[in-house]
This record gives sequence, structure tokens and C-alpha cells, in this order.
Amino acid sequence: MKYAGDLVLLDTEEAILQGMIDKLKLYDAMEWKLMWKKNKLIRISMQPSPMQIMIDQKQAENVEYLTYLGSILTNDARCTGEMKSRTTMAKVAITNKKTFSPTNWTWN
Repeated sequence: MKYAGDLVLLDTEEAILQGMIDKLKLYDAMEWKLMWKKNKLIRISMQPSPMQIMIDQKQAENVEYLTYLGSILTNDARCTGEMKSRTTMAKVAITNKKTFSPTNWTWN
């Protein structure tokens, strides 16, 4: 049995994306094990709108943002959330670091 993780399907046409998903369902029935309940849809556009993609005769969940490979993708193609997230991570890392001063240095 094969497992697939973090698969991304891209196209400009919903019908083509639906076709890709339908083909993946065929592979899933033969030998893959895909987690269909965990799938999310995001349309990245200056004027985003929900997509009408069906998986197992149910409308797939459309989201406004998602995290992929450590980066935040938003449906409006802006990077504000990504910048806030990275700034917060940097603040936490700096706060957790020990401070060094010449009085606690050791020389070998």
C-alpha cells in the first residue's frame, strides 16, 4: 500500500481540478491510501470565491488560508499573515535565548 502526503493540485479551471481528483480516486481504489476527509480547497485570487469541487459526492471545504510547507497561503494572495507569523516566531526565539554577557564567558 502506498501513502501520499501533502499533495497539491493546481489549475486555472475547476473542471480540470475535478477531473484530477476523480483520477486520484481511481488510484486510491487500486493501491493508494489518501486521507480524503483532510482535503482543503483554496482559490488564490484578487477576488477569491469558493470552488465547487466534489469529493465522494460531498462539497470539499473551501478555506481562506492554509499552512503549507511552513508558509501561510491566503486566498487573497497577500503576505500579511505570513509576515505576522514569522515576526511572532522570531520574537519567541529571541525571548527563549539565553543572554550572554562578558561576566559569564569562559576562556579555554
